[in-house]
Amino acid sequence: LVRDMVAQGHEVGSHTFTHPNLGAVTNDRATLELNATQRAIEAITGRSTTLFRPPYNADSTPSTGEELRPVLTADRLGYITVGENIDPTDWDLNGEPTSVKTKQIVDTTLQQVAAGAGNVILLHDGGGNRAATVAALEQLIPALRAKGYEFTTLAHLLGKTKAEVMAPLSPRDQLLVNLDGVVFSFLWGTGAFLSSAFLFAIFLGFLRVGIILPLAALHRQRTGLGGYSGRVSVIIAAYNEVKVIERTIPSVLSSD
Repeated sequence: LVRDMVAQGHEVGSHTFTHPNLGAVTNDRATLELNATQRAIEAITGRSTTLFRPPYNADSTPSTGEELRPVLTADRLGYITVGENIDPTDWDLNGEPTSVKTKQIVDTTLQQVAAGAGNVILLHDGGGNRAATVAALEQLIPALRAKGYEFTTLAHLLGKTKAEVMAPLSPRDQLLVNLDGVVFSFLWGTGAFLSSAFLFAIFLGFLRVGIILPLAALHRQRTGLGGYSGRVSVIIAAYNEVKVIERTIPSVLSSD
């Protein structure tokens, strides 16, 4: 997907590797999140990126310490932080029908645009069924173009070229990125293997239960264990527990 996006002329930015709230993690963790994502993007596209949007704290006007920390971390690493002005919350499906959610996305976006809220709209392509988002785009793009709006890239908006926001890698960096690609593939393969092994183990557990239960019932029927009337020895483990023993022995004797 990322490779196709870049080939079609789009720009790709970092949104961290595991989507944590960077305002609530350590600086080392935040740096690792950005570096890992950068390496992944480089391994996929052969380009680096200078664009970054923090998870959760996505607003273009951060006002708290928790919202500012990711921006400061990204700035220290040389990123341009890109926030959003308009958020129709397309990610919040709430179990609504696609048509209802589509109308909500379209109406909210157009209302915020009309109110002068800004010019960067936040929409999602993951996290669930995105049919409503796709349907909303089919209405929003012509509606906004009819109002005179032009859809453009961040590089153009910043007065930069694509090569400036997504620079091609040097031969040396490309070699390192190729090694990173091997590492990412190995980690992904390991994770996929462990996930598959875990699911297979669960399957075997259910299969074992499914086999043992009918066999146990068949064994009980053939051996007649339900009518057993032989002698039984009962061991009562106790030490210096007069009151317990007094209640336990009569209980055992009266049991069938």
